[in-house]
Amino acid sequence: MADATLAEMRNRVLEKLFVLVAGETAQTEDAVTVEKVIVSTNEELRENELCYWSDSATPQYLVEHLAAYYACFLANDYMSAQEANAFRQDHFGFSLAKIRELTAGKKRIAEPTRGTYF
Repeated sequence: MADATLAEMRNRVLEKLFVLVAGETAQTEDAVTVEKVIVSTNEELRENELCYWSDSATPQYLVEHLAAYYACFLANDYMSAQEANAFRQDHFGFSLAKIRELTAGKKRIAEPTRGTYF
């Protein structure tokens, strides 16, 4: 199965937040907002040595958990304070734990390549 593009991740995050239904595409303002959060969150995950994928190629097995994790950072933008708080309580810890679990066996640090000379 192919990796999810940034646009696919963005739309999945908005679906998790009940802004879009399956098959819809984000409006420009929402697209910019969500993509900024995805990129900055991936950078944070890289700093914590959890993210080994590029922003435009998310492995399919992480899509659902990452979409919920990203959505936690956007909940206040799309939900009432009470709904956002409940959403984060339901998704933040579980999603991060699953991301850690699913990426535990993946190599996170790029090693320099060494040429073979004959």
